[in-house]
Amino acid sequence: MKTRSFLIFITLLGVAWPTSRLSGQVTVSCDLQENFIILGCFGGLDCIPALTNPAILKASEASYLLDSDLVLGVYQNGVARAYPHPILWWHEIVNDTLGGEMFTVSFCPLTSTGLLFDATFNNEEHTFGVTGLLYNNNLIMYDRLSGNTFFPQMCYLGNVRNQNDDEFDFVLTGDQLELLPIIETTWGVWKALYPNTTVLSDNTGFSRDYSRYPYGTYRSNNGLLLFPITKEDLRLNRKDIIFGLTLNNIERAYPFKLMGERAVLNDDVGGAKIVVLYSKEAKLAVAFYREVDGQILNFELQDVFGFCSHHFQG
Repeated sequence: MKTRSFLIFITLLGVAWPTSRLSGQVTVSCDLQENFIILGCFGGLDCIPALTNPAILKASEASYLLDSDLVLGVYQNGVARAYPHPILWWHEIVNDTLGGEMFTVSFCPLTSTGLLFDATFNNEEHTFGVTGLLYNNNLIMYDRLSGNTFFPQMCYLGNVRNQNDDEFDFVLTGDQLELLPIIETTWGVWKALYPNTTVLSDNTGFSRDYSRYPYGTYRSNNGLLLFPITKEDLRLNRKDIIFGLTLNNIERAYPFKLMGERAVLNDDVGGAKIVVLYSKEAKLAVAFYREVDGQILNFELQDVFGFCSHHFQG
């Protein structure tokens, strides 16, 4: 059984896509404006090489990682694995199997969005690659099984390109990927949470400098966008990190810079009772449903041992 007890969360650079999705099947909108689909990587499909069934290491063997490095953490069927940003900067997609299930980890360095997808749909196992195309500076993946079905990472609905048109003219196929839970935090925190975790090896078979971020000052330079975006929102800086939720057709953003050192936020998003937990030190934000067995819990931040307490509402 897949574990789906918490909400998917992502962190985001920029304001083009300030949302994340619930784990499981969620109806999403994917009305692409073709003039904002940009070729960001020359060389065609796989110009950035995705990894498939990569080599892995025990946590103690990953000498190339610092405890402060960010990772995407996956826990499936009692097995944990970390997918470090320094690897994902250069490969963006990892097709992998963990706990007997096949899935795809995707990460876009330009939007800093990490999402996990179930790679089995329509009763077939799929792997994904990088198209080289971007929408709102965000990764567009392609399904290697069909070869011609493209999935924008952050709306993950299948599109087929019109082969009779030289422009980027896409038609929806009706295929929608299913999200699975994933956590972003530091390597040090992930190891503390899951001491038996495995992690991607830096021996990927490709010659890359995994100690170097390949986009210069892009993460910190608010004036720098590599490609146009469909909408500008000046309430936050372009490169502010947020925790974003989409629930019941309502989007809500929780900026990291406004949550202090730690935060516990009880909230209602479209009728869904949730709690958002945040730690600046751990670079971690995650949300849980706070309605349990018909009772709504309210959580409070406690100084003792850094844990949270709760009490029943009403």
